[in-house]
Amino acid sequence: MQEFRIEVKRWMCERSEPDSDFQFMAQRNNNIPMPMRVMRCVILDETKGMYQMAARGVPEPSSTCLHCGKKLTHPVSLLYGIGPVCGGHYHINPFSTKAELDASYEDIKKKMSEVVWQGWVIKSGIKSMIPV
Repeated sequence: MQEFRIEVKRWMCERSEPDSDFQFMAQRNNNIPMPMRVMRCVILDETKGMYQMAARGVPEPSSTCLHCGKKLTHPVSLLYGIGPVCGGHYHINPFSTKAELDASYEDIKKKMSEVVWQGWVIKSGIKSMIPV
């Protein structure tokens, strides 16, 4: 199966609100939105306007948070691709050297790969979808 790096619009990561006219997450995904805006996925099914996907998190250096899309500036956040609030590290570098920081990257990769999601994605909610 072909794997893709997908980036979705912010609203694909938000639950349907009860008073909203837009009930996609509630109707199609049991109100469980994508946990990250950037994920790796495979297509399980397709309709004219949607893909059903199985997705997983993958850390990658990024200047924007892979979860919420906010701009990143701190070296730890830039390395992981996750900001302090979304990643829970609050800009604290617990490492004495860059080598220690780099070594911890494998642990972060493992934790992020455990972030999985399966559901429907509206094609118009996809910002980019690149084969990997």
